[in-house]
Amino acid sequence: MGILRFLSFALGMAMAGAVAQADECADLRRVLRVPDAVVKVPPGNPGAAVADCSIEETAMFQKNYNAIAHAQPPDDASRLYGTWLGDDVLMTIAGLAAPGQEVLKISAGAAPDSLQIRQYWIKAAFPEGQEFPWEDAAGYGGWVSAGTVFADGGPGRYRAEPYQDSFRYSGISFEFGRSDDLWVKSQVNHFEGGIGLALDGAALVLRSETRDPRTLQLAPRVTTYTRVAEGAPDLAILLVAMTELSQARTFECFTHQISDRAGPLIDAIAPLSPEDLRAMLSQRAQLHIKISSLRDKRPLDVPMSEADQATLQTLTEQMVAANEDPQYRAAMQAIFEGGDLGCPILP
Repeated sequence: MGILRFLSFALGMAMAGAVAQADECADLRRVLRVPDAVVKVPPGNPGAAVADCSIEETAMFQKNYNAIAHAQPPDDASRLYGTWLGDDVLMTIAGLAAPGQEVLKISAGAAPDSLQIRQYWIKAAFPEGQEFPWEDAAGYGGWVSAGTVFADGGPGRYRAEPYQDSFRYSGISFEFGRSDDLWVKSQVNHFEGGIGLALDGAALVLRSETRDPRTLQLAPRVTTYTRVAEGAPDLAILLVAMTELSQARTFECFTHQISDRAGPLIDAIAPLSPEDLRAMLSQRAQLHIKISSLRDKRPLDVPMSEADQATLQTLTEQMVAANEDPQYRAAMQAIFEGGDLGCPILP
């Protein structure tokens, strides 16, 4: 009986461990809105490990293979309009890449059968000499490319006009190392050639081609996105930047909660609305940018002029007053004391 009890206990512990491992992966996928794979995921190692997820589950942190299998070009191009959050979080949550995420904003183009696309790389921390790019009305300003694509001969097919400069590139440096910055930009370089856009519910599938500059050969690339509410990524990254919370852990999580207007973050800031919080954080971001610009505009060995000193004093007093606002202080206290705020504890 002793050995049977031991074996039964050991088996129970092993099963409990397996359940815990499965729950860890399931919780991570739930929080980051990574769906279960209901189609066959292409074989091969996705290049990273996440918690105790299987290879198939891990691959879904990179692309929505369900959407890739089922997406169809929309009959009405207006269904493409909106804000689209990139699905690829694999390398970030695995700790193999600096936090950053692609966002597309798609709207109607000025010409018939055209789309206006603005592409962002979302970052809270920028290289030396660059301020966090925030404008009160426009929101987050870290754009990679922007322009117009035109219908190109088939459902969901579009192409930029190469000889009319219909697509522009910002030249902003997003990563601290030049090689890292160039690598990120190469991974989101979708609009140099033709693209295909298709929908599967709230998922967007973008098919593009990458050109090898040495051989000029084209290779297919598929990228997937999830629809979120307008302004949700902007507020999420503003909150991350102003509180210095972990972008890898909180950005996608905050974006989805803000988009849904529900979740532990929304509960924590109540009675403030997301719009109230954005206004408060935006005011502080702009004050911070003005103060930093004033301090950095002169060499260290050159004294600050009396006019600049007076301006700096005024800005500093405005920042102190803003930070003493009771509703703002209560919201920040709730955020910092709110535990995980519904966001993942990364492996």
